[in-house]
Amino acid sequence: MLLDWEFLESGPLIYRFPNLTDVGLVRVFPRLATLAGIKIVCALLSLPIPPEVAKPLGEEVANTANGVLHKTLNKLLLVGCKFWAVLSVVDRLEIDKAYKLVDKIREENICPDVITYTSMIGGLGLVGQPDKSRDVLKEMREYGCYPDVAAYNAVIRNFCIAKRIGDAYSLMDEMVRKGLSPNATTYNVFLRSFFWSNDLRSSWSLYQRMKRTGCPPNTQSCLFLIRLCRRQEKVDIALELWKDMVEKGFGSYILVSDVLFDLLCDVGKLVEAEQCFLQMVEKGQRPSNVSFRRIKVLLELANKEETLRNLTQKLAAFGSSSIQVSKSDDGSIAM
Repeated sequence: MLLDWEFLESGPLIYRFPNLTDVGLVRVFPRLATLAGIKIVCALLSLPIPPEVAKPLGEEVANTANGVLHKTLNKLLLVGCKFWAVLSVVDRLEIDKAYKLVDKIREENICPDVITYTSMIGGLGLVGQPDKSRDVLKEMREYGCYPDVAAYNAVIRNFCIAKRIGDAYSLMDEMVRKGLSPNATTYNVFLRSFFWSNDLRSSWSLYQRMKRTGCPPNTQSCLFLIRLCRRQEKVDIALELWKDMVEKGFGSYILVSDVLFDLLCDVGKLVEAEQCFLQMVEKGQRPSNVSFRRIKVLLELANKEETLRNLTQKLAAFGSSSIQVSKSDDGSIAM
């Protein structure tokens, strides 16, 4: 249940949480106020009243409506709720109906906000119309609703899905000219496309741009990059990414290190694996047992018992009772 309108208004939920299927807006506001606002919206736009609010409230509806109409009408209509008004139509990919509904909203002197437009942009992408989604950005400005980063990200995503990377880059440059700063989500849209096309060069170039512009990568950015490095066995690039993570503190050490250790073990880089292991420990991050077992097997095969003992002791410092060091009859270290 979501109780914070500022969070709801800060960006379209469907782009922050792509697997989201429902938002319980009926329970966000105090029940009487919410029911009143919803009933008014339904009556105004000739929409069916959801079953959850179908019970009449008598005079309480009218008394409450006057106080909450101006505050709730736009929010109840425009916040990213899949079963509601414009966004419910977009969710069914009925884009023409969505346009008509937006026109009807304007006739009632209600200005659609950036969240509504962003949802329409997302729907246009799903039906393969990236050019129309770019036109929505122009329409927004004409009606005094200026696109934010999330709106641009949605259009960029549409062009990346259509494999029109040049147009997507042009939109990112336009963002900068408009005074908006591309965020990690913006870059991740590109990185996802490069990942699926196995384009490490473009991914790494984009990563360098992130560093130059001061946009720290997030965990998803790092995973796209490190997985490409593993796929192509690019150890130097992977280690450079890891070095940046350690020095600047972005991304999840645990998730990225699992892929990194797999790569280093695949190519037999045990010294580098040991160094990365120790760097994690120094940062207070516990390497996963899966990664440790992978390194352990290779160290045993290489007869590097002292190194294995050192790493085992470092891991035991995190209080894991499952890691115990003992020496077998043949002199090897067992766990």
